[in-house]
Amino acid sequence: METYSDHSVQERLDKEEISTTDDMLLKIDGETVLGVIKIDKINFEGLIYEGTRLDTLDKGVGHFEHSPFLQGNVCLAAHNYKKYWAKLYTLTDGDLITYTSFLGTKQYKVNNVKQISETDWSLLQNTDKNILTLITCIKGKPTLRLCVQAIEII
Repeated sequence: METYSDHSVQERLDKEEISTTDDMLLKIDGETVLGVIKIDKINFEGLIYEGTRLDTLDKGVGHFEHSPFLQGNVCLAAHNYKKYWAKLYTLTDGDLITYTSFLGTKQYKVNNVKQISETDWSLLQNTDKNILTLITCIKGKPTLRLCVQAIEII
């Protein structure tokens, strides 16, 4: 897997290999892949696909289309299945998450783990700070979602 950095992305843009960041996206089985998320504490590493439709989430982690790719509040969702985020609830303050997108790699430290209403999207609003927001269902609580937020380590 190629590691993207701000420098390598700018080099590709400067060489006119691509005209927009859309040209940098990878397609796998008809789905747009943005990158990879790695959460060591729960032994999870998975592809991030564009969108949060159920069929997209069946393939892996989904990126909320309204959220940014790298700067600001990057918002992701995944099913609460064993192969995805069933153990997301075990994350605590200070746990590390690595997010690699086609625009670069950032490391984040968990600073907020809480249950929210299934209709509360306030934590998905964009911010000036670089935050990673992870959302998943809570087993046995269909009206609630688990929300994990992590702030970029600078």
